[in-house]
Amino acid sequence: MKTRAITAVLMAGLATSITRGQASFHGIGFLPGSASPRESYPYGISADGTTIVATATGANGAGEPVRWASSTGVVALGTLPGGSTSANGEAYGVNPSGSVIVGSDAGPNGREAYRWTQATGMVGLGQLTTGLTTIAYGCSVDGSVVVGQADFVGGSTGQAFRWTQATGLVGLGHLATSGVPFGQAIDCSADGSVVIGTERTDAGTEAFRWTQATGMVPLGDLPGGAVDSGGAACTPDGSTIVGWAWTNDRYEPAVWRQATGWTSLGVLPGVTGENFATDCSADAGVIVGTCHLMYGGPQNYEAYGQSFIWDSTHGIRDLRDHLIFDLGIESVRGWLLFAAVGVSADGTTITGIGLNPQGEYEGWVATLGAPSCYPDCNGDGVLNLADFGCFTTKFALGCP
Repeated sequence: MKTRAITAVLMAGLATSITRGQASFHGIGFLPGSASPRESYPYGISADGTTIVATATGANGAGEPVRWASSTGVVALGTLPGGSTSANGEAYGVNPSGSVIVGSDAGPNGREAYRWTQATGMVGLGQLTTGLTTIAYGCSVDGSVVVGQADFVGGSTGQAFRWTQATGLVGLGHLATSGVPFGQAIDCSADGSVVIGTERTDAGTEAFRWTQATGMVPLGDLPGGAVDSGGAACTPDGSTIVGWAWTNDRYEPAVWRQATGWTSLGVLPGVTGENFATDCSADAGVIVGTCHLMYGGPQNYEAYGQSFIWDSTHGIRDLRDHLIFDLGIESVRGWLLFAAVGVSADGTTITGIGLNPQGEYEGWVATLGAPSCYPDCNGDGVLNLADFGCFTTKFALGCP
């Protein structure tokens, strides 16, 4: 099963500023000079909502890892030294402040996980098995811990890993005692001590939660049908996980908590197909994802889906309808919003992938109103000077 949650690129030249205190929606554009068909596929958003990471079509038609900020627009991250410029590269994860980006790119020995900063550029993290793909999906608040998947071969096998500068890539092992092993780490807590993802087990496929003390712990799924669940994102303290779980005859977007286990978020009226939660705010009070996504899951955009937003007051709602009818954002009309794949820590900025009025696969970003100001402003689970800088930015944008 495809298991990666997805999101956005914003292009210089399009309207990228957030109007003070107002809801807004922007199509997010493409790399300048990109080959046809132009496409942009967002995968992650920083906790403060100011940086979006994605893959976008480059001049030679291959996908390039990119980042967007309001001050720069879309900027390519470059390539791994010695790698191929004709192979696809992706930016999948970003730390809360947007200063560290992780993903996968073509290296001299094949596809390799990388860690990017403005100072270092793209630095490869190596491979568990030489020649086999590694992919970085997430990182800690300071970027010192990176998690992802190693030994990936064609979607059939792989192993969750955790990386630090001191240890290098360390595989987290497997839960299944027989069959083809498969696992991937997707996200981690703010300090990197909790890792979450998806793992093949003897019972089926299950989301997992890993700590140094407990090792990898399978999390089960919803009642009914086969055992099948997956983890897409977690809160900064690692206590709450969002993703999906199987019940009867379909995947449902779901949230896992230590005290309650899995709880379904429900699905949008009349939908079929596969349904996934992909990200959550810092307190998991806002959860986003996609319903009715067809053809294999959140990684496959050549499909139809409906982005959703969930909160405890309103339950699950069609995001496009919410933007148009509840918030009055007319610029959404003409778009199909397939998948919401990232949300800021305060739950006010959402990014995802859709079909624009010109029929192109394009990332988008929606702002639900004035960003809220609260003590842990950047959502990294730590109160420090970084929160003051985040607060001043959001205050200038009109947070209540």
